[in-house]
Amino acid sequence: MLRRETDLLGKEIYIGTTLFQDPRVARLVPLALARPDGWRRVEPARFPDEGNVFSVDPKVVRRPKGYVVLFTITRNDRPGGRDRFITAEVDEPFELVRELASATADARRTVMMETGLDRNLQEEPRVLVPIGDGEVTFPRLQRSGPGARWTLALQEEADRIEVYATPTGGFREFVVDDHAFALPGRVPARSVGCVNWQADAEFLQYLVRKVRKTGTFTSASDDFKVTDRMLVRLHAFYRDANVIGERAGANEALRDRLGEFLAKLTTGSAALADIADALHGHQEIRSALARLSEADLDELRDRELARLRPALTSQIEGELAERYAERDAVLGELDDVTGRLAARTEALHQVEALAGPGMASLREGLGSYLERISEAGSTLERMAELAGSRTPSGGAAATGDSSPWASASTRHDRALPPVEFVAAAEERAKGLGLSVEVLRTLDVLCRAGEIPTLFGDSVEIAIRCYADLVAGGEVARMPLDPTILGPDDVWRRPGSGEQTVFAKAWRAASTVPDRFVLLCLDDLDRASLSDWFPRFRSLYRGGRPSNLLVIATVTDNETAKTRGDDLATRVSCHAGRRAYLAALRGRELPEACRLVPPSRPTLSPDERESLFERLSAIGGGGDLGRRLMDVYLASRVWLDHSAACEFAAGTVAPADRPAHRSDADGRVIPLNATNERKEKSS
Repeated sequence: MLRRETDLLGKEIYIGTTLFQDPRVARLVPLALARPDGWRRVEPARFPDEGNVFSVDPKVVRRPKGYVVLFTITRNDRPGGRDRFITAEVDEPFELVRELASATADARRTVMMETGLDRNLQEEPRVLVPIGDGEVTFPRLQRSGPGARWTLALQEEADRIEVYATPTGGFREFVVDDHAFALPGRVPARSVGCVNWQADAEFLQYLVRKVRKTGTFTSASDDFKVTDRMLVRLHAFYRDANVIGERAGANEALRDRLGEFLAKLTTGSAALADIADALHGHQEIRSALARLSEADLDELRDRELARLRPALTSQIEGELAERYAERDAVLGELDDVTGRLAARTEALHQVEALAGPGMASLREGLGSYLERISEAGSTLERMAELAGSRTPSGGAAATGDSSPWASASTRHDRALPPVEFVAAAEERAKGLGLSVEVLRTLDVLCRAGEIPTLFGDSVEIAIRCYADLVAGGEVARMPLDPTILGPDDVWRRPGSGEQTVFAKAWRAASTVPDRFVLLCLDDLDRASLSDWFPRFRSLYRGGRPSNLLVIATVTDNETAKTRGDDLATRVSCHAGRRAYLAALRGRELPEACRLVPPSRPTLSPDERESLFERLSAIGGGGDLGRRLMDVYLASRVWLDHSAACEFAAGTVAPADRPAHRSDADGRVIPLNATNERKEKSS
């Protein structure tokens, strides 16, 4: 038997649990390997796949899921077998009932004889029960039916349960679901005595028979009375070491139990009550009680009430007095707190009366002072413009007196969770006559860190619609001009060194990371004296705040070509007749909202593998792979996995192709649909 095996180097014995319940087969999950010094956790690489240990052994087949067994394994050499290993031997381990190690003798006896043990799923009848001081019992248990608790088996003799010495080093148990199981071979063998687990009433009856030799045990006999004379005789019996049990091992166990029993009879009234309850359960006593008339019962009840009433009355009156005292103390504290609160309220009213006129005067003085400061600031700015040290076109986008179309507007907005974003985008696009695919392409490219270039007859409609969706209607505008010759000129204005609108938008996004900041670089084609934009775009992608969204516009559609880039980042905003009809209808749009930055989606292994296969076939160089991954992740707010893969792949295009195109009526034709029609026609 595996649980008694001592050669743990010559035989590999595993402990594990069943994976499921089946009437024909079982699969086991190995948890640990038995070694002479204890259990060793099983390395996952040894059993990498589910169901690698297969068994048809009747000891484990039909067992419920989670049943704990011991087993050895051998390789599965059957042709076509899906499992790498099958069981060679199967056995059930011995369970160690650790919760009884620190229990008192009475508590341990009650569990083993009356309330029973909860052993979860296990069926092995023998268990190891620690009783303290390096000793353990090894009894057989039984239960009345499935799901019942385990108690001492009938074939065990409760007056002499064998006690063994705990093996050197302990049982080196392994814990599964709060149940401990001993290492194979750690079975107690050296007997050191016996212990008595008889119930108190049964033990008392046995003692009375021994002391008096015979006992009638009737309702009128003295055998049911624990008198002082009986206690004296029991103490003498224990002191003189008289033989109580004739069988081997029973005498010492009974004498130890008598010592415990005498202490209970002497000091514990609860123990006497327990014994009395057990004796009252005797059939003859119950029959005598049943023969009592109603008058006798009423007399007994009245006599007991008269005896208990003074004590109960005194106890109740004492408790009531304590409650009244506690109530009076609480009422006193409440009066004290109420008085202090009234005093502080009066003091507050006095302070308000004194401070009211002073605050009114202070507000009036501050208003006049701020008005003078505003007038002085406007005069200084006008003087600076006339002196030529500040240009209205470039720097005005970042000041308070800038034009309304070149600065952020202030609106009342609401937070828009990502799960509501697509529906809100469709509703707003429909009200403006704009195709929702335009918003989708614009949003995905912006949140992926790209700078989409917008062109067409409905660019401003698309910008306003997207700003109302993600930034509460706020969009900072930065017009570009021929003085911009490099990326640094986008951060500080050439000549003056002032911070640009782009720099202020970057800092605003870094300060408030949970809100999107939208910036538009207007008239990109006007700053075309130097090919600075590709370098600027790479630097922007490498370090931008994730909540900073940048778009660009051009005045000439031909200059909107994406030069030297692997991704098609141009967005055609030709709404056509649909925008015209939507403007005539004058449909009222919902209030502006702010998109809550969506969390980065988590890819499953299957999704990651299919995305890798789809995008790796495209080819490319530089940082194209990382950019495609960012485009895919940003598009998951709009699309499922397969559609997001297609969208990311569709952004890879020649430099002169937009991210999508529109037909004559303003309907958007995605890139993948264009490619499919080309392939069919070819």
